[in-house]
Order: sequence, then C-alpha cells, then structure tokens
Amino acid sequence: MNPRRLGALLAAVAIALASAFAIGINADATEQAASTQNAITEPLEFRSESSLEEHFRKHGSEVGAASVEEYLTQANEVIVDPDSLHKTQQEDGDDVYFRPSTGEIVIVSPYGRIRTYFITDFDYYDRQ
Repeated sequence: MNPRRLGALLAAVAIALASAFAIGINADATEQAASTQNAITEPLEFRSESSLEEHFRKHGSEVGAASVEEYLTQANEVIVDPDSLHKTQQEDGDDVYFRPSTGEIVIVSPYGRIRTYFITDFDYYDRQ
C-alpha cells in the first residue's frame, strides 16, 4: 500500500475511534442522568400521616402549600424537577434535592420516605 493511502486510512481510523469513544462517553452520561431522573416512578410519601401533618404545620406556609396534599405534591415536584440539584448524604445515605430557583429542599430517607420539605439556601444544601 502506498504511504499516502496508509496515512489517510490511519487518520480515518483514528477519527472514527475518537468519535466512537466520545459518543460512548456521552451515551453513558446521558444514560446515568436518565436513570437517576427516572428512578422515582411514583410519588414518595412521608413515613406516616402524622409525620406529614407535623411537617405541613411546621413548613406548609413557608412553601406556599394550602393543604397537606399540596405540601406533599410540591415536595414530589422538587424531587422530579430536572433543575433540582441532587446528592446523597455520606453519613446516613439520605437523598437531598434542592431547587436553587426557589430554595426548596426535600430530604428523602434511604428507604424512599420523605423526611422533610422546606425553604433554605444553597449553603444549607451544600453542608448536607
């Protein structure tokens, strides 16, 4: 094979490999983001009705919820909002969801139960 053709062939192979590698990385990142976002398929609940009612009495007005049902619905909206930040606490495994545009935060136990929902700031989220 002539050297010029060999060089062109090697360049084409290198470009194809680089493209395939980049597509693979992007596909992995997209798949991870989608699986995290789609991991919660049904609305989450508090561990008990009394816990939900207690948290509604404490935080309902600050989040603008007019009822216990609205409080629970809004908490779930923060959880599934693609703009919400999400992390897992190291010490106890709680999932923390924070909507920066409103300051809403939802903390979910490792068992999939909402612990609380209220308004805070990014520093609080960052410390979790």
